[in-house]
Amino acid sequence: MVTRRRPGARVVVAWSLVAGFAVVATLVSVKERDPGSPPRPVSVAEAEALLTEAVRRVRADDYGGLCRDVADGAGICEMLLRDAWRKNLVPDDSMPGIISVTRPADGTVRLHLRGTYADGTSYRTHFSVHRTRDTGMPRSGAPVYWLPMGTGSADGTCVHDDGHVRCGGPATAPAVRPPR
Repeated sequence: MVTRRRPGARVVVAWSLVAGFAVVATLVSVKERDPGSPPRPVSVAEAEALLTEAVRRVRADDYGGLCRDVADGAGICEMLLRDAWRKNLVPDDSMPGIISVTRPADGTVRLHLRGTYADGTSYRTHFSVHRTRDTGMPRSGAPVYWLPMGTGSADGTCVHDDGHVRCGGPATAPAVRPPR
């Protein structure tokens, strides 16, 4: 049996393919221009898992991994590490306790922490987690969870207050980690 093709069938198929590619290209272009809805909010479980990963990295002295895989930005992470080391703030190996959980912004979870430094003093701070727009992964803007945030004196010194340490000031220090 011999089948005969219509003379214009190839032209129709070719134009159909061209039209299909044009539609796909248009949809991709529109999606790139309009990023759409914001990323879904971070859950408390995801924030706790990221904190656990941060503690694991610190216990293993993997500060590069902390800044690469937990932090939203390596530069701010490295700056915060230098600030903690300059102030001789080294966490012990225990997991900090979560005192409370808040949602300071849409999609963000803030874990309020209490922990202990290697010298036995305690700290209170927070660990905020949000979902990045580019990868959609939960990340922390300040993954140095043992460095007190937004409290203390403006000159960069640490103040011992009722068994807790409060710190503040500029982050300028050598990039050398104190010995444990």
